[in-house]
Amino acid sequence: FDALLAHLAGIADHPFLPVYVEYAATAVQRGRLAVASLRPHIQLDGARVLDIGCAYGGFLVALAEAGAVPLGIDVNDRLLALWRHLAADHEVPIEALLHDASVARPEFAAAFDLIVANDVIEHVAALDPFLANISRWLAPQGTAYLEIPNGRFPGFVRKDGHHGAFAVSLLEFSTAAELLRTTGLASNYDTFNYLTLAEYRSRFSENGLQLELLPGSLDGFSREAVLAEIESLRSEWPGRVEEEIPPAFRDVTSRALRAYLAELDASGVCEPGREQDLYERYGASFWRVLCRRS
Repeated sequence: FDALLAHLAGIADHPFLPVYVEYAATAVQRGRLAVASLRPHIQLDGARVLDIGCAYGGFLVALAEAGAVPLGIDVNDRLLALWRHLAADHEVPIEALLHDASVARPEFAAAFDLIVANDVIEHVAALDPFLANISRWLAPQGTAYLEIPNGRFPGFVRKDGHHGAFAVSLLEFSTAAELLRTTGLASNYDTFNYLTLAEYRSRFSENGLQLELLPGSLDGFSREAVLAEIESLRSEWPGRVEEEIPPAFRDVTSRALRAYLAELDASGVCEPGREQDLYERYGASFWRVLCRRS
């Protein structure tokens, strides 16, 4: 915890700091929840597991507790330094390497029974090499598990999950990056991908992977709650654009919001009987997906 506080001291005045602290502090808990979801579908005991974007290492701890043999990789050596503190706290001698999953690593070929990448894919600039490597690195009967944020989830449109910014998940990357630099919320914006689930399915397929939602991923939703979230966004967005978006970005943000709501209305998913589509497209804040080599 002391190491985490030192790591975050440089952004002590950031309005989203409590979210960053909670995300880091609950890393092991979130890993255990993911492991519990995976157990009915994947044999974890003795499984060779690669955690891409292992960050604080919570999933590495949870996987080791489940009997797996995990290895972590991350592009951020400062996060790997925090992982070493967590590993010491939990007394788990697990290796974690500095490596970019978009870059080839021949010794990883067909080496893993399970690959996990949670809250990672949206930060990958070179998406196709990343997906191709997952396909290459999976054993023939291996499985990958990813948790992917849904940029069209109304709650994330109202406040994105990385910086607490309004409507940024609907903007093109370059526009979003400049807006966040202007507002001081992010000097180095790195959320490159907010694709739809259909777009992800296509990109996965192009790289030799079949994607499916983890069974139960859409359980627990109600049509009324999702529609209420949509209507809140619909009623509040004009005022929030005026209050929160710098003048130079108001037109492009307004166009993105109008297009988003027009697409939602034209899809018909708000009609009775379309609940599954509604939950998949707009109800789920994260998609929990499994994928296997085609």
